[in-house]
Amino acid sequence: MKGKVSFVHAYPGTVDTPLLNYLPRDMYEGLTFVPIEECGERMLFLSTSAMYPPPSHAGDWTELGEGVVIGEGESVATGTNGEVGSGVYSIGQDCESAGEDVRVLLKGLREKGVVESVWRHTVGEWERITGVGIV
Repeated sequence: MKGKVSFVHAYPGTVDTPLLNYLPRDMYEGLTFVPIEECGERMLFLSTSAMYPPPSHAGDWTELGEGVVIGEGESVATGTNGEVGSGVYSIGQDCESAGEDVRVLLKGLREKGVVESVWRHTVGEWERITGVGIV
């Protein structure tokens, strides 16, 4: 499975859902909302577009064969590591790749071993809860 899956962390904007019912009214009134239908459309786009391919294509974007075809003037997204088509994407409200500031922050976290730490924690919790080891 390695290299055949993309991961997209997306911020669709602030969506008016019941979760916000718990905010104090003065905080709620200052927010600008994305309609829930538009949020759904954005999530569908992100999950079906060939703009966010898995890393298994190693830069050959001519024969993706997966996802909705990239439109004229569009290109494969830049991943969190700064590489085009890396398979891990951080996407903003406008469905564009995160900027350099986010990539620098994430690089620092990778260098500190946070990825391995989170993975060890995830595996430990999985095994604790299910009693089954992860291969």
